[in-house]
Amino acid sequence: MLGFGPEELESTGLRYWGSALRSKPKDLDVFEASVGPLSSAHDRACELAAQIRGEKVDYGDAHAKKAGHERDGKDYRDKGFFPEWSETNPVHLVGHSLGSPTIRCLQYLLAEDFWGWGSNENWVKSITSISGVCNGNPALCLMGANERTGLMHKESVSYALNNVLGIYIGVVDYYSEIIDTIRELSGLDKIRELLGQDKISSSNNRNIYTFDLEHWGIEREEDEHFVHFLQRFIKAKPEFLTGEDNGFYSLTLQGAHKDNKVWQTYPKTYYFSYVTEQTHSIGDNTDDPQKNYHYPDKRMNPVMRGTSIYIGFREFDKDPIPGYIEEQWKWWENDGAVPVQSQIYPHTNGHHKVGGEFDDDWSPDGFEQGQWYFQWVRDMDHIDVVTPYILDVLASNDIFGVPDIIEKATDPYWRFASGLSRKLASLLPEKIGNKIGPKLLPIAWRAHRQDELFAKLFTRLAALD
Repeated sequence: MLGFGPEELESTGLRYWGSALRSKPKDLDVFEASVGPLSSAHDRACELAAQIRGEKVDYGDAHAKKAGHERDGKDYRDKGFFPEWSETNPVHLVGHSLGSPTIRCLQYLLAEDFWGWGSNENWVKSITSISGVCNGNPALCLMGANERTGLMHKESVSYALNNVLGIYIGVVDYYSEIIDTIRELSGLDKIRELLGQDKISSSNNRNIYTFDLEHWGIEREEDEHFVHFLQRFIKAKPEFLTGEDNGFYSLTLQGAHKDNKVWQTYPKTYYFSYVTEQTHSIGDNTDDPQKNYHYPDKRMNPVMRGTSIYIGFREFDKDPIPGYIEEQWKWWENDGAVPVQSQIYPHTNGHHKVGGEFDDDWSPDGFEQGQWYFQWVRDMDHIDVVTPYILDVLASNDIFGVPDIIEKATDPYWRFASGLSRKLASLLPEKIGNKIGPKLLPIAWRAHRQDELFAKLFTRLAALD
């Protein structure tokens, strides 16, 4: 959710996948797609399919009528990433966060020959889920989703929108401001290389983000602030967030439970999952420590600490999905946005065979098709793993040899993060909220870990062909 493609935010220099694409082997073609950041997994899958093959987006007649939007979307004819796409020319699909259910939905639609292309599930060679929401997320209740149905209350729509926009604006604006300040004060052009990004200008952020919601009949006006557009959109189309055809519902426990029953793990496809986490166990259960609550590590991005604590302490009095309460302690460990129990592989419904945990020493010959393999990425939060991000911890106080520059540059960021943490804390139960404070530490660069992860991932995928 709130991800973006290579052209959105282009003027800021901020890239969703950071430096990952430079880590690929020379013989592996890699493309970035742009799909609706607030749209459902189904609509996003349709947009992704059209971009790969070079077609006009087709959401399906029955689906469009049920959802209440137009059937057709953007036209990518003559712009396809891989027009030769077929069973004999399959693709590897890699998705982060909501991108995980998106690519799984795409494979399902291909298996159903949804667009009449003569497709099947074998048009996909492998699926890789990175910090993926494979089983839903209890944090959507914090956004206003009903605990029993997963649907958004009508009165919660503005509340959810304000939370999402607040986090998004804070991340982009202050991230940009920090980088601008560091560059101005230090003249260290190496920062751009480390980030895999071009010059970032915070002044450009407000008018360049699009939400790919044109199929709902409302387009963003020229020079319209994206916040004003979203407010106008939700006022005109409140059913967008109160129904099931949106990214919020796709991420709920209930939405994922439905999808896991329908989206299969197919026998001729490789499946990988990278599980990120950055919390630790706290509590008094010494007999079984793993059943204690989870609290974010010091290195976690401060913007995500409130959500992390909510997930790490969240208890339900009734099952949101079958069997949840019995093992709800497994859902507390998280990466700041998604529980590890959701990331690991689909398991809340349907039949999904598991191959087990793997590490970097595994040979490609050791993987079997039709099974999920997972790898832990410890001490990495939900944002670190993609966009090289400025974290809240610095192992050494003299990064780049200019601690005074870092201190000056981070002042506005910490002001924002402290304020947001307090705001999120006020939304949580008292026993949780009072644990969030303004204690924020210096920053660190972690782009090298992302480069290493994706270099190994791309090499592994290339070896499967």
